[in-house]
Order: sequence, then C-alpha cells, then structure tokens
Amino acid sequence: MTSYIRDRNRFNLLAPPMWVRRQLAEFDPSLVIIPSREESYHLIAQRRPFGETSHASIKGALVAPDTAMLQSYGLVRVAPLLSVTGQWNWNGFPQVLLHLAKRAGWKSGLTWEQMANAADARDASEKAARRIERGDRLDHQLNHMRTIAKLHTGKTVFVHKSDAFSDLVARSAQRASSAPPLEARP
Repeated sequence: MTSYIRDRNRFNLLAPPMWVRRQLAEFDPSLVIIPSREESYHLIAQRRPFGETSHASIKGALVAPDTAMLQSYGLVRVAPLLSVTGQWNWNGFPQVLLHLAKRAGWKSGLTWEQMANAADARDASEKAARRIERGDRLDHQLNHMRTIAKLHTGKTVFVHKSDAFSDLVARSAQRASSAPPLEARP
C-alpha cells in the first residue's frame, strides 16, 4: 500500500521522497499524502476501513474540490502539510509526526464523520487565529506609522500607556521639543 497518491497536481508540487513515505507508513499505514486541488500544499489524509462509507452525499451539493477528491478516493482529511520552501526537509518532519499524533482521532475511537468534522473545525479555528494575529500585527504597525507621521508633521500625538514603542517615540519627541535650537548649541 502506498502512502502517496498522485492526483491532479495543479501547482506542480514536488512528490514526497521515499524517506517521507516510509516514515509516514511506519507511523500509521492508513495515512496518505495527496496534493491539494485548491491550494499549493499537500494534504495528509487517512484511508477509511473497507465497508465504512461516508453518509455525506456530494451529489448536487456545492463542495470544495478537495472534499470531493478525498471522498472519491475514500479518504478523510487529517491535516494540511505546508512547506515554506516547497522542499521536503527532514528537520521539520518529526514535528509533523508529533502534530499528527495530537490529531489522531482514529486512535481515540471517533467515527469517521466526527473525525472529519473535528479536523474541519480545528483547521477553521487555526485559520481564524492566524487571521486575527495577522490583523493585530498589521493594526499595530499601522498605528506606529501614523504616530511617526504625526511626529514629522508636528501634530499632537496621544500615547497609549500599554504600548512601549509609542512611549519611546513620545519620549524622544519630548526630548527633541525641549532641546535648545541648533543655533543656540555651542
């Protein structure tokens, strides 16, 4: 049984090398890697046991391409397998296996539908948390840019006590305003 399924590879992702396939097969022989049809990453999915089918019907419903693909192969999504460089790297693979061990719903006795729903909910919450973190970081940077722009134009700057960088900018602005003019300096 292979641990990699060659599906349509729209994003020309590199196939996992043999050492990845062997490690995944040793970890759990029912897990497979398959390229996503929606985005440029691989999916880790699990094969359903023979005789167990999905109760969800995909006929006439609007479903994501990955969901339809996984159901056509008789798989349940476990986790996305992201790569920053697109290269397979041994250094990060043990963390992938630890992550899979945390998500191992099939070992805790969950049904396939419960495991699929839990994976979808977990992925959605992780995506929302990343979006919130990214938004907070961008808001923080935007506030700093506004503060610096106001300092350069000479407008009044209000500083939040919890923001250490703004405190630093305000102190440096106070020092600059209290310093004697350049002509008066010796």
